[in-house]
Amino acid sequence: MLRFVSRRTVLTSSCRLVETHASSCPEVSSNLLNVHNSNDRAQSGIIRSFHASAKHEILPLLAVGTIALVGRYSWKALRRMDEDWEEYEYLMEQHEKQKARENPHEHASRTMAVDVGTVYTKLAVSYPKPEVIVTREGDRFFFNGIFYTDESMDRSSSLSGRAALERYFYSENTVEDRANSKTIWSVLNPPNDGVVDEEEASKLISDLLSPAIAEAMDRLDYQSKEDLLRTVVTLPNQLLVSVPALTSFVKSLDTKTRTTFLPNPVAAVWGAQSKNLLPEDYDGKTNKTVVIDVGGETTQFSMVERNLVKYTISVPWGGESLVRLVVDLLKKESSVPLQDARSLSALQAQARAAVAELTSQTRVPVHVPYLFPDPGKHHLDAALSRYVVEQAVNHHIRNTLSETLPGENYLSTHMPPPTNLESLLMSVLTQLLEASNETPMSIDSVLVVGGASKFPLVDSSIRSACFAFMGSDANTKLVIPEVSLRTELTVLGCTTLLPSYDYELGEGLKRTNS
Repeated sequence: MLRFVSRRTVLTSSCRLVETHASSCPEVSSNLLNVHNSNDRAQSGIIRSFHASAKHEILPLLAVGTIALVGRYSWKALRRMDEDWEEYEYLMEQHEKQKARENPHEHASRTMAVDVGTVYTKLAVSYPKPEVIVTREGDRFFFNGIFYTDESMDRSSSLSGRAALERYFYSENTVEDRANSKTIWSVLNPPNDGVVDEEEASKLISDLLSPAIAEAMDRLDYQSKEDLLRTVVTLPNQLLVSVPALTSFVKSLDTKTRTTFLPNPVAAVWGAQSKNLLPEDYDGKTNKTVVIDVGGETTQFSMVERNLVKYTISVPWGGESLVRLVVDLLKKESSVPLQDARSLSALQAQARAAVAELTSQTRVPVHVPYLFPDPGKHHLDAALSRYVVEQAVNHHIRNTLSETLPGENYLSTHMPPPTNLESLLMSVLTQLLEASNETPMSIDSVLVVGGASKFPLVDSSIRSACFAFMGSDANTKLVIPEVSLRTELTVLGCTTLLPSYDYELGEGLKRTNS
């Protein structure tokens, strides 16, 4: 009798037979699996040429990991060696500076320092002791401008020093006489981010600085020890872009000197250290110093550490801003606008003198004969109070300056718009700390320099801003030198550069082979 078996039963029995046979014969099982895997790889287009083993996969991975591990630690070791070497060199610099201070005559070098500011330039010598050179006119600085008396623009027909300052004036009017008056700041820092005319800059610097530097050379008596003479030039950060013009000028002098360029904040710190106003860096302790330089055209806020400027913010406000505001106040005394060069220059000279007197007085008289073309009032007879000037400063900051600064990363976005000088300083200081990744607690000192810092409103605003940041720590961290030293601390700091070192912008002190 026939028995009918379903296909499912046959398949199930076959599978059991295969499984039983495979379990009893490992070779058959392996062959079946290999055939199955080969069919899968053939269908996917991937052919495996070797099996997973220690020889083919694990050992290469171990080799790569070992190389990576050794390379990483080797790189860390080399980096640590570089850091240790930099630390050693820095400590050696501090040691040599201390040794030179203890024996100044033994380590003295004949150095001429040139502090090119935005309005004035100061010269100093290092031998036999650091001191500022007094000009033939009896000033400890000279004006950074020159006045050409004719269209030839020749040095022989030019005025410099006090004579040029008396002819210089600020005005938006187009005056024919105005084109003959030029300053280093206006040429090297053209308005609206213009391009510096290197030829014009070189000529102006040569016409202006050559006589002053030649006089300094005579005082140095460099011809007897020419190999020891060097020139150290310090500049605001805005003028560092025009170093080629200054370099070509210095090289054109027949002095065979080494020329080194320094940022103003670094030179100011060195000057303060030479006067024992700031501590030196010893035993691995690095001092972080905020330098506030209130100059003629700008106020510069800088973070200085290890002889390098980490970050700088330059606000277009300074002592000459006070002069301009006083000029505007005095112009209101006449109903007729002033346009001639004689009246404008005379008015500015009186305004500058009034600002200087207001540093120590609360009210000053201003008298200029035959200043106005007004038939009813030819002479200027007015009294100017410090309070009126301070109100004009705060009004200018609130309504003019604060509107132009935020878009240029001058002010902190976490502070309200400034309404007076104190709030302006606080906002800029906040931005400086944020940009340099510092906090008020991490700052060791705040150094104040610059001639315009002696104005009472500027002095009190800086003190108030620092106390708002640091609290009672400002009593020890805030360093404000005496008035006569604030304007000269930077140029005196240039004279302390050791003869065995040069300074490279962005790198700091570098030992020379000579």
